[in-house]
Amino acid sequence: MNLDEIRKAGELGYKGHNSYIWHSCVLCGRERWTELRKGRPRHTICSSCARITRRKKKRPAAGAAMNPGEVKKAGELGYKGHNSYVWHSCTLCGRERWTELRKGRPRHTICSSCAKTTHRKKERPVTQGPMLCPPHYWLVDSEDVGRCKYCGQVRDFGELHRKLTLQIATEAG
Repeated sequence: MNLDEIRKAGELGYKGHNSYIWHSCVLCGRERWTELRKGRPRHTICSSCARITRRKKKRPAAGAAMNPGEVKKAGELGYKGHNSYVWHSCTLCGRERWTELRKGRPRHTICSSCAKTTHRKKERPVTQGPMLCPPHYWLVDSEDVGRCKYCGQVRDFGELHRKLTLQIATEAG
């Protein structure tokens, strides 16, 4: 491929009618096809470099002294919006990170990795018996036997149907 070569999406196996240009990333030099918009490449950097630059914006440089409780606006940190953020440490592991400030308090007191491990659903022991699931969602087969879609409980709807018709007959006559 030659740099700045232009081809249609169909020629490259992409969907749509847009044009694409063979372009190199301005940061790392990696060559790839990128969409052409108004005569220019839509993205000047590759997805790997974009991920790295996003991460760098959110975290201070290594060795940078951050004071716990320091407050900055979203724009100063490279975030979108108008919220304020506070430099806060996780109450479980102590990892420091920026978290949104709500009513003068950190929105999250624990980091995302601790939240993932502490909020996992614990499996129920088998000894606890059948799982309760009211209201049941009954699937009734041709023999008037119903089975709950969620907990598997079985119920004879034929007997219930006979009781209802008997009750209706006694009330009417």
